[in-house]
Amino acid sequence: MGELGTPVRKTYVAPTPVPPGARPSPTPRPTFSAGAATAKGSAPERDFKRREDLLLLLDAANKLKARDGAYPSTNKNVQTLCKYKEADMGCKLKEMLSEKLPEDPLGNELGYWYQSDGASIKIYASLEGTVDVELLCPTSDAELKKHSNLICITAP
Repeated sequence: MGELGTPVRKTYVAPTPVPPGARPSPTPRPTFSAGAATAKGSAPERDFKRREDLLLLLDAANKLKARDGAYPSTNKNVQTLCKYKEADMGCKLKEMLSEKLPEDPLGNELGYWYQSDGASIKIYASLEGTVDVELLCPTSDAELKKHSNLICITAP
């Protein structure tokens, strides 16, 4: 035994990374949310799909206006496109589409928003990539202001 404060061994023995006979812990793997697990393509590809979806939705809205004489009105309030099937006016766009309403590529049910006074329309989407300032969509809606990369399509 050594004196108080002196090492017992005179040579340093480095600790082993894994004690003999023990097995290393498995490396943790990332977990994914349901939306991220179903995401396909890169962020630019998903943003391209969102832009395509806005055009598809605007076309459906214009067909609905041609048939009914007005866009489905939200009294200028912003609504989700069709999260609340009984309340959201954007759900009516389904009538003009051969397929179901488009969904956000990440599976986000709040991926698209709809606003109309009956005579005009705005349909919004939030992109993953950065958006040039001149392409951003101005809004007074507090919830949409949280999205720094908000784009929209309008008519007329």
